[in-house]
Amino acid sequence: MVAIAALSSQSIFAQDVPSGKGIYFKVNGGYNFAISNSQHSLYETPIVIASSTPFWNITETTGDDQYEVIDVNLGKGLNFGGTFGYMFNDRFGAELTVDYLMGSKTEAKHRETSGEETIQKLYSKMIQIKPTFVLSGGYSKVNPYAKFGAIIGSGKIFEEYTNTGGGSTYEAKAEAKGGIAFGFHAGIGINFGLTSNLSLFGELNMNNLSYAPEKGKLTKFIENGVDQMSTLDVNEREYQYSDNPNLNSSNPNQPSQGPKTSYNFGTLGINIGLKYSL
Repeated sequence: MVAIAALSSQSIFAQDVPSGKGIYFKVNGGYNFAISNSQHSLYETPIVIASSTPFWNITETTGDDQYEVIDVNLGKGLNFGGTFGYMFNDRFGAELTVDYLMGSKTEAKHRETSGEETIQKLYSKMIQIKPTFVLSGGYSKVNPYAKFGAIIGSGKIFEEYTNTGGGSTYEAKAEAKGGIAFGFHAGIGINFGLTSNLSLFGELNMNNLSYAPEKGKLTKFIENGVDQMSTLDVNEREYQYSDNPNLNSSNPNQPSQGPKTSYNFGTLGINIGLKYSL
C-alpha cells in the first residue's frame, strides 16, 4: 500500500517539475468572435463614400419600410500566426506574435417592392503584431498561464456592392487602408506537455482594437457587364479620410474627402496550436 501511494504521489506531482527558462516557438490557428460592434458602414454607394449611415437591412412593403440595423465587427473571423517567445525563469516570459486575420463578411440587403435589390458586404484583412508578457504556472506537464500586451495592426477594409433591378446591374468593389491600428489584448491558456520539447496548447484571448483607415479607392465598377472604371474621375474613385475633411471639395482630378471613421475589431478568440521549446 505504501508503495502504491508513493507511486501515485509521484505521478500526481510529476507535473510540478519546473518547465525552466529558454527560447520557444509557437504556431496557432483559431477564430475570433465579435464582442463589441459598431453601427456604421464604410460605403453607401458604388462610388466610395465614407459614411456614418447605419449598416442595415431594409425591406420595402406596401406600407411602412422595415429596418433592421446590423451590428458591424470587422475583427471577427479566422486567424493564424506564429510566436517567438523567451522565458526568463519558470514564471515570467515575453512573446512576440504575428497573426493574420481573415475577417468574416457582414452582409446587408435593401429590397424594394419593385424587385430592385442592393447587397453590401463588409470584411477585413489585417496583420497584427502582438508584443506580450507571459505569467506561467511553472509546470512541465499541465501548465496554465496568463498573458497580456499590445496590438499593432495594419490592414484593409473591403466592400462588395451589387445592385440589380430596373433592367440594370451594377457591381462594385472598394477598399480602404492606411494608418495603424493600436489596441490591447489579454488571455489565458494551458499547455499540455507531449514530449520534453513539444506541447499542445489552447488559449482564450480578448482583443480590444479599433482601426480608422486614411484613404479609400474603388477597385471595380461594372455596369451591365461593362467595365466603367475608365469613365470615372479621380474624385469618383479615390477618397482621403481625415478628422477635418473639406466636404465641399469638388476638383475632379483630386481625391474626394470624407470623415475619418473608426471601425470596431473587438473580439473574443479561441486558439489552439503547438509549442516547441529549445
